[in-house]
Amino acid sequence: MNSYQNRETPQTEQKIVLTVANVVKYYESGGRKFEVLKKIHFSAVAGKMYAIMGPSGAGKSTFLNVIGGLDRFDSGSIRVFGQELFGLRPAVLAQYRNRHIGFVFQAHNLLAEFSAQENVAMPLRIRRRSRREALATARAILEEVGLGHRMEHRPSELSGGECQRVSVARALVTDPSLILADEPTGNLDQENSEHLMSLLLDLQRKRQKTVILVTHDASLAARADSIYQMVDGAFAGKELTE
Repeated sequence: MNSYQNRETPQTEQKIVLTVANVVKYYESGGRKFEVLKKIHFSAVAGKMYAIMGPSGAGKSTFLNVIGGLDRFDSGSIRVFGQELFGLRPAVLAQYRNRHIGFVFQAHNLLAEFSAQENVAMPLRIRRRSRREALATARAILEEVGLGHRMEHRPSELSGGECQRVSVARALVTDPSLILADEPTGNLDQENSEHLMSLLLDLQRKRQKTVILVTHDASLAARADSIYQMVDGAFAGKELTE
């Protein structure tokens, strides 16, 4: 498959954002294959938050990476709005990520030489939006996350909590379908963790975004709509928190 299409469907049918079926992912080391994801099944509904918990090495981050097009999977199917991702060329996967995915990582990954506003505007510049339009959109979302007064500051001039709020703003600036958050509070203290989670939940509900959150913090996971437990590359069960 050589192209990624954003297939619009009637609103009544736009409930399932993501469907994952029988996804398998291998890594090779020392001439041996290691199965990291084992026939994973998962689906996500628009406007809901899903938490994924499990021990280190269980495959949680790999799962997010294959959904986000950062890593390829070996077999199975991943569909976003009905469009299959398996086999897409790298350039098309990059287009998919820019159009549909917002990432928030444990490390904020902000570019040190740019201001908060310029960092948030970057995904829009990649879309070839004008500098003026991209900066204006970035300004609006930074104000929404409470950092309107810190827009001109570089990452080194911001606290860890502020940098993560900038990364949340950057994830949302393109109005993506899916937010993939991999331990976004992992480097924060309890107070900042709770503040960031409250912010993420508020934005998710206000904008009706689908969020898949990987976390080790049970108190944060409990605020999601559903909790999945991953053990040894497979889901061990699901607890609904609604």
